[in-house]
Amino acid sequence: VPLPGLTDQSNTHDLGKRVVKERRHRIRIKVLKISEEKLNEFRTTIVGDSLAQYGIPGITVRVHEAEIKQVETNGQGVAEFEFTNAGKNFSYELIPPENSEYIASSGELTNHESKEMTTYYFRMRKGATVSGRVTSNGEPVPGAKVWVMNGDNKRQVTADDDGRYTLRGIKAIGDSDNNSSAQKLSSSKNVRKTQNESRLPSGGKYYATIHCGAPDDNEEYANLLGKDTETAFDAFDGRATVDFDLDIFYKANISTLHGF
Repeated sequence: VPLPGLTDQSNTHDLGKRVVKERRHRIRIKVLKISEEKLNEFRTTIVGDSLAQYGIPGITVRVHEAEIKQVETNGQGVAEFEFTNAGKNFSYELIPPENSEYIASSGELTNHESKEMTTYYFRMRKGATVSGRVTSNGEPVPGAKVWVMNGDNKRQVTADDDGRYTLRGIKAIGDSDNNSSAQKLSSSKNVRKTQNESRLPSGGKYYATIHCGAPDDNEEYANLLGKDTETAFDAFDGRATVDFDLDIFYKANISTLHGF
């Protein structure tokens, strides 16, 4: 049908180049080191690349959906995902490098299929740091394991040849601390409090239980008993020194075992 003024003599009209996009899940995650208060203050004025200066690179981002590979945030703290899925609720994990001061986080986001990227902002907090030396009878225990449980996430380091270690990214908990280590703009996930917070040492605002164990696959230290200690910090990202002197469990030397 001829369209006066729009078509030529052959009744055609060139619409130019058009890009057709499939509706898919297109998720852009930005991991930021900005404080929650500052982010809420700026969220109405800071847009696009203006937040790039606050991005945290090197964070492993996992969106739990079949056949989706994990992505590491780029220099601006951005990780992008594209996939097809009939669902809309997806669990995620934000995992910092092993020796990072930042605390790992996980949660759930709701996303709908779209033709353009949908951006979600997350902030990560730096945790507490503890350092010290592992010994037994005053002698260093090289290879000793020192760890902390941040919820379901385990942070572990290995002592050096002199028994010294530094453990970073500890999610310390205090009487008034009920916020997660990473805060999403639209929601938060509360930290589970321990049943006996009265054990918090006097003067300490935040605390964490630090565990220490013998080296793996080393018969010389096979009879060392593990220890744990509750450590206090004066701030959520505070520092403390914890030394361990592991005892020897002589009764573990079994020479004869009888069945019955």
